[in-house]
Amino acid sequence: MEFERQSVVSARGMHTIEYPKPEFLSVYEEGVRKEGVINLAMAENRVSARMVRDKLHQTADGLLAGDTLSYADYSGAEPLRKAFAALMTEYMGPNVDPSDLTILNGAGSVLAQLAFALTDPTDAFLVPAPLYYGFERDLCAFSGAVFVTLTGRDPLSLPVLKKAFKDSKAKGNTPKV
Repeated sequence: MEFERQSVVSARGMHTIEYPKPEFLSVYEEGVRKEGVINLAMAENRVSARMVRDKLHQTADGLLAGDTLSYADYSGAEPLRKAFAALMTEYMGPNVDPSDLTILNGAGSVLAQLAFALTDPTDAFLVPAPLYYGFERDLCAFSGAVFVTLTGRDPLSLPVLKKAFKDSKAKGNTPKV
């Protein structure tokens, strides 16, 4: 698996995969963890979380999980990843491991993360027109990759693809995707 991952994922993506996740401090919680600390360097406010959670539970009729107001695992909530892995295993097989999944909040986020993990700066995306106007931002804003729009009567024809590939290489870009 590691060989496959390193041959597909960019050096920056491998760095992100291997980057250690932060270990959060034992946080103060009234009546539960009085020895904990109040971390003023984090945007998450656990001091008022119980009050806010209770109000949200009232409003949402108890539909919210206990950790809704906390930072979650960067890969997405574990129960959601487990449920999604089970669904993928059932319909797509073979067994999908939840730890291999990352759940994001929308198509733009997914495209940005894929671009960041699979490309290095100066790699190029060859994208046929017509296209969604947000692709360039989603694919290139964080990754540093170059966006090349394929145009013409048949933008996916072999001559158009060959020319775009050759032109990109001539500019110092490596078309990967």
